[in-house]
Amino acid sequence: MCNIDHLPYFRAQLDQVLQREGFTPELCSVDTGAGSALSDGFMSGMVRVRVREEGRPELVLLCKVPLENAARRAQAIGLFEREVRAYNELLPMLGEFQRERGVREEDGFFNVPRCFGAFCVPERLEAMLILEDLRERGFRMWNKYEPVDLKHTQLVMGYLGKLHAVSFALREQKPEVFRELASYKDSMLTVLEEGDFFVNMLRSMCDRAVGTLEVHEEFYREKVLDLQANLKEEIKRCVSAEFAEPYAVVGHGDCWINNCMFTYESDDSTPKDLNFVDWQICRYGSPAIDLVYFLFLGTDDQFRSEHYSNVIDVYYRSLCDHLTKLGGDPAKQFPRAELNRQLKAFGKFAFVMAILILPVICTPSEDLPDLDKTAEGVEKQDGGSYHIGANSEVGESRYRKRISGVIRDLVRFGYL
Repeated sequence: MCNIDHLPYFRAQLDQVLQREGFTPELCSVDTGAGSALSDGFMSGMVRVRVREEGRPELVLLCKVPLENAARRAQAIGLFEREVRAYNELLPMLGEFQRERGVREEDGFFNVPRCFGAFCVPERLEAMLILEDLRERGFRMWNKYEPVDLKHTQLVMGYLGKLHAVSFALREQKPEVFRELASYKDSMLTVLEEGDFFVNMLRSMCDRAVGTLEVHEEFYREKVLDLQANLKEEIKRCVSAEFAEPYAVVGHGDCWINNCMFTYESDDSTPKDLNFVDWQICRYGSPAIDLVYFLFLGTDDQFRSEHYSNVIDVYYRSLCDHLTKLGGDPAKQFPRAELNRQLKAFGKFAFVMAILILPVICTPSEDLPDLDKTAEGVEKQDGGSYHIGANSEVGESRYRKRISGVIRDLVRFGYL
């Protein structure tokens, strides 16, 4: 469980929420426990809070807080600042605009957990988000070790279409509000400006990825090496919104399967609803980023060979339908040919995220390295400390299959 002893502000922030919800902090019982069955994430800890008071329904909250390790806390505070802003400003703004346009919650993009409170004081490394525990409404996660299936992917693509449609509508109808969206600069630009350590670490990860290709696959190898040679410039181009204009949108930014939670039909296998969690790197940029992020990190090469065009169609139809409801003109504001161009121009970003995240997806939890030591290695700019899963036989086998499939498909689609 995440330790909260290093968070003197935890109870004070929680009590403010309890008072707003009608509880009496002095009279209610507050029990804390692990917020996840999984180990804490790399950048934050989760604390589950169960509140009981006589005469009131029980309240279950999920509190997202910085971790005790100093390196992890320092590296995460910028992400907390972004997510707090998203829950306090961005997501309410998107919801308010849709309601103004007469869109009901069941028809629009309102697919985020309720936020009861969020604050961040970066200079003191203090932050806390107090959210509903979606598990209380039956939401659960997909098994990250399994490639995502068609039904789940179609649901994700449909809601991404709705999310992006709101940006297109705001651009035309409320330009002053839209300018606020454009201020969500991609956090990776900041990382790139801080020096070459991150890029050098990625170059090392490129070498690992290339090593998964067969000896005869020289064509694919050359494509990766070409990207590696100009890696910093290519990443900047992918995450700089100016290259996506006038079609840039605010996207989730970290759209992999662990940041999606689902509810199911009575058969317990058909997904019926979805919530997106973890908005810490929501970004203003190409709509293609969210799509390739999910499709190349969440699905496998067999899925993409059978369903890739289909799920891109699902996304685009959903975007068009929702933009029309919001009073926009999809054919003018985001023609299908432009979507195809954005995918070609920004699709290579999927490779960058795949070499970062697939090792985590593929490695069994028990084989993951000590994340405190990993963060300290990053702090010391020891790139070798980030080779997650390299010593796990199961993780390495999964990784080799998945990353080699990503490379082949990115080349096949003309993205790499």
